[in-house]
Amino acid sequence: MEYISSDTNVWLDFKTIGFLELPFRLPYAYLMNSDAIHDELLSPVDLSESLIKLGLIETDLSIEEFYLASEYMEKYKKPSKYDCIALAIAKYGRFN
Repeated sequence: MEYISSDTNVWLDFKTIGFLELPFRLPYAYLMNSDAIHDELLSPVDLSESLIKLGLIETDLSIEEFYLASEYMEKYKKPSKYDCIALAIAKYGRFN
């Protein structure tokens, strides 16, 4: 199985168009930092719970991912903290 590091925006978009379950029909597993899930997926209220039930995998950062995300946050000012975390998780690809 191939793993994909995701961020909040993609899930909000799928929720908006009414197809939240659609990505989970594909042969991929979706990862998202546990802090991002609980800090950013707040509206609608049940969004984070729905995604976890559908198969979104909560993950914590490895030390390497933490340091890389920190470097990204220093270097790039426009991406959010959680965008940088998602990029760091994708970069290390520890699940593949």
